[in-house]
Amino acid sequence: AGFHNVVMTNVAISQQEKGGIAF
Repeated sequence: AGFHNVVMTNVAISQQEKGGIAF
């Protein structure tokens, strides 16, 4: 669960930086 939270946080940061969905 901890690792999953880190991944989701990184995705959220990427979304903010790129202004879109990043997977």
